[in-house]
Amino acid sequence: MSSTQSATRTLARFARISLAALACAGGGLGLTAACLERPVVPAHPNTTNLFVDQIKQTTIDKIDLLFMIDNSVSMSDKQKMLKDAVPSLLQRLINPNCVNKLDPTKAMPGLAACPMGFEKEFSAVNDIHIGVISSSLGGHGSSECALTPDQNDAGHLMGVTARGKAIPTYSSLGFLAWDPTPKHMPPGEANKDALITNFQNLVASTGESGCGFEAQLESWYRFLIEPEPYMSVSLDKGTSTTVQTGLDMEILNERKAFLRADSLLAVIMLTDENDCSVVDEGLGWLIGTSLINAGGVDKSFNMPRPTSICETDPNNRCCRSCATTEAAPPTGCDPVGADAQCQKTPPANSLALDAAKDPLNLRCFNQKKRFGMDLLYPTERYVIGLQESMLTIPDRTDPKGVKTKMVPNPIYSDLQGNAPFVRGPELVFVAGIVGVPWQDIADDASVAAGAPGLKYLTWDQLTKGKVWDNILGTPLTGKPANDPLMIESTAPRSGTNPRTGTALAPPTSTDPKANPINGHEFNNSEGDDLQYACIFGLPETMKDCTDPKSGGCDCGEPPSANTTLATIQTKVTANNSPLCNPPAGGAPGMTQYAAKGYPGLRFLQVLKDYGPNSIVASICPKVSVAADKTDPSYGYNPAVTAIIDRLKEALGGRCLPRKLSPTTGTDAATGNPLPPTVPCKVIEARIPKMGEACGCGAGREPGVVGADPDSVKLANAVRAGLQTAGSCKDAASCAAYCLCGVTQLAGVRGCEFDDPPPAALAGYCYIDEAQKIGNSALVAACPASQKRKLRFVGENTPASGATTFIACAGASAEDSDVMTVAPAAP
Repeated sequence: MSSTQSATRTLARFARISLAALACAGGGLGLTAACLERPVVPAHPNTTNLFVDQIKQTTIDKIDLLFMIDNSVSMSDKQKMLKDAVPSLLQRLINPNCVNKLDPTKAMPGLAACPMGFEKEFSAVNDIHIGVISSSLGGHGSSECALTPDQNDAGHLMGVTARGKAIPTYSSLGFLAWDPTPKHMPPGEANKDALITNFQNLVASTGESGCGFEAQLESWYRFLIEPEPYMSVSLDKGTSTTVQTGLDMEILNERKAFLRADSLLAVIMLTDENDCSVVDEGLGWLIGTSLINAGGVDKSFNMPRPTSICETDPNNRCCRSCATTEAAPPTGCDPVGADAQCQKTPPANSLALDAAKDPLNLRCFNQKKRFGMDLLYPTERYVIGLQESMLTIPDRTDPKGVKTKMVPNPIYSDLQGNAPFVRGPELVFVAGIVGVPWQDIADDASVAAGAPGLKYLTWDQLTKGKVWDNILGTPLTGKPANDPLMIESTAPRSGTNPRTGTALAPPTSTDPKANPINGHEFNNSEGDDLQYACIFGLPETMKDCTDPKSGGCDCGEPPSANTTLATIQTKVTANNSPLCNPPAGGAPGMTQYAAKGYPGLRFLQVLKDYGPNSIVASICPKVSVAADKTDPSYGYNPAVTAIIDRLKEALGGRCLPRKLSPTTGTDAATGNPLPPTVPCKVIEARIPKMGEACGCGAGREPGVVGADPDSVKLANAVRAGLQTAGSCKDAASCAAYCLCGVTQLAGVRGCEFDDPPPAALAGYCYIDEAQKIGNSALVAACPASQKRKLRFVGENTPASGATTFIACAGASAEDSDVMTVAPAAP
């Protein structure tokens, strides 16, 4: 059974628990035909085995950036560093770096015109939407997070909230629009400095007084994907379950204005805690419930205990809540009433956990193990939402929990109805600046002792290096992360960081540098906090936690009518947090010197499962104090670099890592030699708009699939390549792609030599310095071992939004790292 099905079934079971039962338990709880070009060589190529490789899109001219910023307590320092990184992020997009044509590893900040020997890393992006949302979605039907409006931003853009309304946004729609050319009507922002200032102000407007049950994943899902976002969630006391009511048309309007169908979409998350995206139907209200009314009297409420097996095997089907009502236990399981942990105990013949084992602050932590039920959305929800480009997203459930219909995924739909194409999954990126040691996810040069700079590993590198095992483990099998710093625990941990070889320091240490990653473990005297994944020095100044103006403080709180300074200091001393030790070492006090990040396991699971378009960065910077905020190592500048380096593969072309072997022949009519022709096909694959027929424009040579066996095999191989690349999930969804072949311009001087090429020319040609094909200056910027490329010429070539593949027959592609796809049967 999938975890999604398991979660659904669990919620269905627990929806039957009534308020009365909880009280007794202890205190009240238009597919189209595809077309191909004709063969590019006189004889049919051998298509028994095809080599298929994706060619990165080169004509994306607009980007939609959505920032999800955690706005809970302790985020102000991280938000400040994100503000500092904003200029670097925008600079790279709107005025890309100049790279050396002979050595692309050498670059300089973007200039209006690159000096001789340099060229832009990709074309400037002159159409950018920038939106900011927070992590606060309220208390999910409970009374928590209902005190102030900023505890429930409901997934709306910050620019339309009370905190952000004064910030100038595009047509007062809540987002920013960079539009210097202009392309918008009315025109958007053309002043870079104003764009940067407004962006920074939106970041700051999130604040740090949001809900402590941070729904980071659900916030962006609600804004971008949820087909029918509700207006409110309330508790139905008759069924003891939450009910979603109303339709939030405002968020649908915000989405429609912000999200273009033909843009590159990037979601960027900034958060220092793990995700707490509570299911807003069923028993999610329990997460924020500390008091419950029973018989007209308010009584304290703690979650019910779990069955015994949950402690050692929370994924076991016998792991469930002691408050479960069931006609019969699952096969092989004892009835809950017979379980040793489910025997009612004093006071009041209760099944509830002791208050010390159920602090409200930790209700989202290890739920299945601690409570026997999981009240969070499964992470698959977010991976599916990002990947699924077909009509398979469920709309809101009805009150009985039955999915009513499947509807188009908004991020793969034309909401405005005027886009030239609709993006595929290859143009959707997700970045997480989350709780994970930077040492775990950086390259070797960055981790070396005393080394400057920080370069994050790509998803491919994290996968090939088995880094996911270090930072995430395999939650479905219960295997924890190899790095003990990435294990969620209230108690002090032990072990050694696998990347640096440094051991965790015990909670008796008073040296905040005893372990270079998280200082040392702390005592957690009241059991209401988790150990840290990493810490870093505050970027600006230390915090006096006795000052009410200091904001969220981790070393105590200002004295009040209910607490004295001595009482607070006693707890601080008992905890001995590395955030509160003086930098040179010593007993903790009520001055905070450092900030922290907790293991961000649910984000990492989504980023791992989503695949190559994921970017992972650390909430704990390598350098947190710098006079020059543009220092590449400072704050979140390395995260920005990792994000842009990943996005630019979709914004710019690439050189070919392997050599192609052109064939030659003789013109039968003239006897003259024919130009070298690559025995490959370049295929554009795209999803037609609703009601649109498959059509191939200039520079294409369409044929009819099925006209000859080789065309059928090639089409099947390309569709298999689409599935391998994650653009579609099965044969049916891959069949929806329209396939068009791009004309090969072998021997055409305008393509192989002219720079710029003639405007009327459309198609592609192969340039290879070693084989003396074409103008070597056109591949000068390629690495020394890759002085070759497919050069595309002509407007909209490759087609905007198409996933483009090169499919070569037999041994025409030499290197073994080409993706080999065995053609499916016709």
